[in-house]
Amino acid sequence: MVDLEFKAKFLFSAGSIYKAPPLLVKTVLTSEESKGTMKSGRGIRLDEEGKCRLVGVATVDPIDDFIMNSFLGLPTECLAELNAVISLSSSS
Repeated sequence: MVDLEFKAKFLFSAGSIYKAPPLLVKTVLTSEESKGTMKSGRGIRLDEEGKCRLVGVATVDPIDDFIMNSFLGLPTECLAELNAVISLSSSS
């Protein structure tokens, strides 16, 4: 089982005409199952090659921008998915 804390800021702009405040996404990505009220996802556990699929559901809160809040229907949920290869090394 793999759990990874995920924090990200997403920036949207339309050239120099419009720039929205960052959207903040914070969740735990897991190789297990992640469920919200609207979205859900199932990860894939680490295999012998170190490959896994991590998923996490996060609530995206409204920002100080009426246009983006309306366009995205904030607050809402998002599903984050990450295909990863994890390698572990032992210190000698």
